[in-house]
Amino acid sequence: MTHDIAMQKDLIRRQTLEISRSMSCDERHTRSEVIQNQILELPPWRQAETVMLYVHMPHEVATDKLLEQLRQAGRSCVVPKCQGGQIIPCRIDDPESDLAMTPWGVREPWREPLRVVELEELDFVLVPGVAFDRQGNRIGYGRGYYDRFLARLAARTYVLGVGYGWQIVAGCPVEGWDCGVPRVLTEEGMVWEEQAMKEMD
Repeated sequence: MTHDIAMQKDLIRRQTLEISRSMSCDERHTRSEVIQNQILELPPWRQAETVMLYVHMPHEVATDKLLEQLRQAGRSCVVPKCQGGQIIPCRIDDPESDLAMTPWGVREPWREPLRVVELEELDFVLVPGVAFDRQGNRIGYGRGYYDRFLARLAARTYVLGVGYGWQIVAGCPVEGWDCGVPRVLTEEGMVWEEQAMKEMD
């Protein structure tokens, strides 16, 4: 069963990444701008003092506008560093000088000592993904970093998964260690929000 699920995940990864990488830079930029503007209007974003954002790769929803907004507002900006099988949230001041490219094509904090932030301090966490479904399940790149990280977050932390509309699939295969997200946002708006669903029950 686990082998079958892994194969299903790999198929979804290939399909969604192929679409993402085939889109023009202009289209990705336009859709990313829409998503980032929606995030800037969210009350939890406006109220958050300490925000963790991923630093996007070319095919992912961009976060540059969000990073710049945090910097200009003088709020605490946190970026993930993958180390020892875990995500380490690290505070940065300037993305240009505080981040360096890894061999995997991801920009991460590099200055030692790392300015590690305790998980309890995180008010808002933005989560990337290769695919999501409308129940908050998520498929990442297969290394499990975010699954382990999300499982450790404080209940009060506002967690938001983001992706393009074509990254929303009919269903993400789920294994025991997978950790979903309580809400998912695309350029089409919020496509899943756990709390809203609970209130409707």
